[in-house]
Amino acid sequence: MLILLALSVIAQPLAGRDLRDVELGCVSGKWADCDAATSAWFDGAPGLTADPGKGSALLEQSCERREPRACVKLAMIVEEGSRLPRDEMRARQLYATACALGWKLACGDPDRPRPLPTQDAAPAAHEQAPAADRAPLEESCRDGHGDACLGLAGMLMDGQGGRPDPRRAVKLFRAACDGGDLRGCASLGSALLEGRGVKRDEAQAERALSRSCQGPQGYGCAALGSLYSSRNTPEDALRARSALGKACDHGDPKACAAAEALR
Repeated sequence: MLILLALSVIAQPLAGRDLRDVELGCVSGKWADCDAATSAWFDGAPGLTADPGKGSALLEQSCERREPRACVKLAMIVEEGSRLPRDEMRARQLYATACALGWKLACGDPDRPRPLPTQDAAPAAHEQAPAADRAPLEESCRDGHGDACLGLAGMLMDGQGGRPDPRRAVKLFRAACDGGDLRGCASLGSALLEGRGVKRDEAQAERALSRSCQGPQGYGCAALGSLYSSRNTPEDALRARSALGKACDHGDPKACAAAEALR
């Protein structure tokens, strides 16, 4: 069993800032804001009722944007089991993702503590892996771990840890989607919209994004809303507001602003 640091050490207060502003900072890549916003959703804050689902969604989004500290924080939470259902296998997969993204403290012996810095500055040299490494995710994906396959697909799409391979990334996204992982459907839909690793196909993209957006976490709703918004018809405007509203409900502040602009 992994030894955890107290999560209260990780939490950063909102310090009187508006939560929406903190969430926007998170979306723009500021880890301290992600840490503060997710801690507020997990633990509550003055005037804010705790909502672990929103905290989890923000960490998922940040981890998918290749922020290893978000992967580690989410791993610690699902491993500890009081804020979200306990899931040691998923925690290990998330640690492997963070390790592959270059966060050395997430690598190696699974039975040692894993401290999580909260500052925005780059980690110290002794905390860094030499470079993003696909090998742990390749091995875990071959063993059938879905989170690892999705993490590997993201690295292949972006060229982290080696040469880009968008076609293989799309195959992994499609396999995940076919297997019922709605994150894979969301990533597949985005690839189809952008024509990355696959011929652009708006109809297929819409189907994949619609499927992902119907899930409880609202994956792909923001991209689906943007697609509908681009069509400039009254019917699609209604669909766009619905999709963007769902993305907003799951902690995407940009979707909130886009939905408000359509009113």
